[in-house]
Amino acid sequence: MLNYLSTKSALFLYKKSAFPSSEKPIYVYGFCLFYSSCFIILSILTISSILNHILDGIYFLLFFILLRTYTGGYHSNTYGGCFIISNLCFLFTYYIAQILLTVPSIPNMVIAFLISVYIYIKCPIINSNHVIPANLIPVYKHRAGILLTMIIFIILFLLITDHLNNLSRMAIATLITVALLIYISTKKGKNK
Repeated sequence: MLNYLSTKSALFLYKKSAFPSSEKPIYVYGFCLFYSSCFIILSILTISSILNHILDGIYFLLFFILLRTYTGGYHSNTYGGCFIISNLCFLFTYYIAQILLTVPSIPNMVIAFLISVYIYIKCPIINSNHVIPANLIPVYKHRAGILLTMIIFIILFLLITDHLNNLSRMAIATLITVALLIYISTKKGKNK
């Protein structure tokens, strides 16, 4: 269905803009990525609203998308697999966050710091399903470091001030999920 929808969208765009027909596969691929991402986001927001925690879904998407952009990790071979894994990652993160709610601030901060260090040391994971050009590896590493540092300071501020507890625990739980995906990718040998 995703391929059908993407092909139809590319054909519609082709008729409207008359791009060269040799570029049609690029447009189909772009629409596949777009629709796949939209379906995943809508699904996670639907699940989080069913759980009566829509903000947790939004927080997860914010941190997960930012982190995965520069850290890499496990990538599925198919769009369907990506959809299922992404939803399972949200559910895993949501339930880890519920557990973290019972943990005092200092252990949460230590967990966040140690997980961030692990992610930074291992990133970026270059997966055969998501190749990063060699010249961008140092750029991704640098951006991941900046992003992880910002997340740690946000978590530290939120834990110290005892504000937005959901945001801080979802951030820590998302760090755990991303670290797990990195670990799985390195153990399965799917990275280069």
